[in-house]
Amino acid sequence: MTDFAPPIARGVWTAELPDRHRLTAEAKLYSYMSQPPYFSVTGQLINKRYHGDRAIEASGMCHDLIAEHIPELKPVIAVHLADENGVPMHAVDQAVYFAGMSTWNGRPNGKPMSPRDEYGRIKIETGIPDGLEWAPELLIEHLRVAPQSARALRDRAWRANDHQAEWEAICAELAPIWKAHADTALAVLQGSAG
Repeated sequence: MTDFAPPIARGVWTAELPDRHRLTAEAKLYSYMSQPPYFSVTGQLINKRYHGDRAIEASGMCHDLIAEHIPELKPVIAVHLADENGVPMHAVDQAVYFAGMSTWNGRPNGKPMSPRDEYGRIKIETGIPDGLEWAPELLIEHLRVAPQSARALRDRAWRANDHQAEWEAICAELAPIWKAHADTALAVLQGSAG
């Protein structure tokens, strides 16, 4: 017995690269155990000069490589790990964290957490006027908004009395945009032959 339900939608794409490599990408909307359905894009890069395990040069979430060689999957990559409505995994909590507004142990007066604590090699900025470290690129990618929008949303949340509640409101406002992203990704999957 498997913990995976049959995929709601699935496709497999292959690209032959000029340097004797083959890139295979699998994109799907599926459910694991009792979780709601979510999108996933994974890939495998094979060096055709070798056989067996030696041939595999990369596998897993190699989204940059997939986007470069199989660009039609960009809409699905954008919603990787988002639910069937396009809502990012842990939408509110991750937004609070990437915006630098989390505290250790969730205490209102606790020590502020920096995204640097978990994501050591990312670009960190210090917010003005709050002085907290935050990760603009991760927030942009997480919310799937333009850079200026991410900054404006962070500023809005910072000005609110309750940062968590404000991020909940922001995520609710973004839900229709996220749903449109999910619909586009699902159309890509449904249009595939695999």
